[in-house]
Amino acid sequence: MYKFKNRLEKLAHGNERLSVAPSHLESLPKQGNHVVLASTLHFTKHTLQRKITTVMLAFTLIFTGIFTFSNCDKLRELRVNELSEIIKEEIKNTPSIVKELPKMRLSGDLNGGEYAVIQSQAELLAIFPQGEIDKSPDLQAIDFDTQTLLIGRDNYQSFAVFNYAFYWTGKNQYTFEVEIFGNYAMMDYCFLHGIVITKLPVNAKVIFIINKRINIDYSWESCI
Repeated sequence: MYKFKNRLEKLAHGNERLSVAPSHLESLPKQGNHVVLASTLHFTKHTLQRKITTVMLAFTLIFTGIFTFSNCDKLRELRVNELSEIIKEEIKNTPSIVKELPKMRLSGDLNGGEYAVIQSQAELLAIFPQGEIDKSPDLQAIDFDTQTLLIGRDNYQSFAVFNYAFYWTGKNQYTFEVEIFGNYAMMDYCFLHGIVITKLPVNAKVIFIINKRINIDYSWESCI
């Protein structure tokens, strides 16, 4: 009887299947012609249901995780592709250089080492008086409906020559890079230089990078 109860306990924990010899049935409690195993079998059923529920929950979590990570990867890929297309479009629409201005010496509200983005005739007049603009056919020819002026004033240790580059560097952000160099011995003071480009977007930011082959601490006070 003791061994049989042990086997029932193992059965309850799912470790063994029940096999009862006819001789053992006489020692078990009865109700009428039925052996009373209800509590033990109920316990066994409850244990099995709990195990099944646990397994089902585990599989649900696994598949949910796989589905979630899969969707995240797809969303991430779509976002990267979307950003890639936006970047390509912005680079494609980067304003191009229409004209490199000749070196000029005009009076105006622009000191040595200063650069400006000019988007309209009103902004041009805020820096240069009309009388000075009239001296430059290149400034007069700018169509601010379709073009933007990038201009600066500088000094250099010799007769200045320029290389220009204009390129996209971020969302609504561009870089105007100027290389100043020269081989003549004479100093070049207070000159204006710049480029005309196709129209910049509204509120575009322009970063000016000025590279001089030899840097000297000039006195900007001499610039008018």
